[in-house]
Amino acid sequence: MISAKGYVDEKYLSYATTGIFRIKLAKAYNERFGELYEKYIQSGFSFGEKLTEEEQQEWKDILSKDKYTATIHKFFTCPDCDASFSPRECEKLLVSFKDVKLDYVIDDRFTSEEFNVLDYVKELFEFCGEQKVKLLFF
Repeated sequence: MISAKGYVDEKYLSYATTGIFRIKLAKAYNERFGELYEKYIQSGFSFGEKLTEEEQQEWKDILSKDKYTATIHKFFTCPDCDASFSPRECEKLLVSFKDVKLDYVIDDRFTSEEFNVLDYVKELFEFCGEQKVKLLFF
């Protein structure tokens, strides 16, 4: 789940939803990076292959074009159940994903309300930056 203390319009994002969202977001952010990210995720399973040295370098090269390389790297590699982002990191993520479009719509598990996951996460980034609270993955 991705949340922020005090955010009133909280939506439920399961671990699976969060994982799928980050893969889709990686591809929307940069198609090749998304392919590398998906391989990186799959490498944690018995059927997956680890990134080659060349692919690791390609990953670094793609992210180095972003002003906030370290924060983007952290967002895509942090555990989906135990991570936090400072208000400043949230502001950086909001800038980095500002022009990214992603049509990934799901139903909230508790309210059945349909919502766009990227729009929701961007709202959380903005809230955390403005309210000076941490974004939590738990």
